[in-house]
Order: sequence, then C-alpha cells, then structure tokens
Amino acid sequence: MNLARHDIVYKMFFLLLLILLAPVAKSMKLNRWQFGEGEPTIAWGPTIEIDNAMFNINKTSIITPYLRIFDNNVEPGLFIKGGIYQYYCERELQTKNYSDVYLIQNSNVKFAIKCIIGKRLLIYPRSTSGAKYFIRMMQLNQNVDIHHYWSDTQWKISSLGFDGIFRTMTAWNMMLEESL
Repeated sequence: MNLARHDIVYKMFFLLLLILLAPVAKSMKLNRWQFGEGEPTIAWGPTIEIDNAMFNINKTSIITPYLRIFDNNVEPGLFIKGGIYQYYCERELQTKNYSDVYLIQNSNVKFAIKCIIGKRLLIYPRSTSGAKYFIRMMQLNQNVDIHHYWSDTQWKISSLGFDGIFRTMTAWNMMLEESL
C-alpha cells in the first residue's frame, strides 16, 4: 500500500515537472545547453603525449581535448603544449592567429589556432558545422583520429573523458523531447 502511494506521488511530480518545462522546451533548441549567460563550463579529456619529429625530434607536445560550454554553445577543441607551440608562437610574425585544416576521421575541418598565455595553443573548429562534426565523432568513437597533412602528424584523441557530458546532453535532449 505504501509503495503504491510513493508511485502515485512520483508520477504526479513528474507530470508537474513536464507541465512546468513545456513552455521552456518550446522556446529553446533541443540540441543546445541552457546555462547562465556568459558562465563557462569546461570538461577535459585524457591528456596524450606525442613526438614532434617534424619540428624538433627532442620535443614532445602534450595534447588535452576539451569541451567548453558557454552562452548556449558547445565548443570542442584541443589545448596543446610543447614543441608545436614553439613553431607557431615563438616566431617573428605579424599575427598570432592562424588557421589550418585537419582531417578528422577522414573529413576536412578548418581549425583556428591561437597562442594563449602559459605557452599553450588553443585549437578549435572555425565553423559551427565543423564543431558539430567534431562533437559527433567524439560521441560515436572512443578514439578520434586527427591527421595534419602539412606536418604528417597523426593524433588519436580519446573521447572517454567526455562520457559524462554526452550522457547529460542526451538526457537533457530526451527530457525536452518528451515534454513537447
């Protein structure tokens, strides 16, 4: 008898939650996060270390994938520290902002490359479609292959560090779809 009462209370609470969320769900896109304005959230993936034979045989790069959630957008990218930073950021050039094309799972994606404080490079897709493709590949594969033709550098980025965010995104989208 007591168990049936808890079941009824739970169903009523869930129904009330769906009624309250219905106006919110209709006004927002299902594939986006809802966070506070300008409040960044970052999730980090496992760090990998690679040799940079093209730049300096004795140098290595430390690569950390990330997902940054801000202003209702999800931005995937890579923090890179080490040999490749020296190539891009310690040269006498007019600008410190670069672009380059990488193959992600055999598809071209144009990336922005920025030198940032702490001797790190920030590399992220320049377009929304490139960002969505990168996120989709990380959701579908445990390891994402990234290949840079110019230096013939190949990375295998693990997406395991993002499982929690992907589960939350999926649960959030399913809850909104059910409430419509």
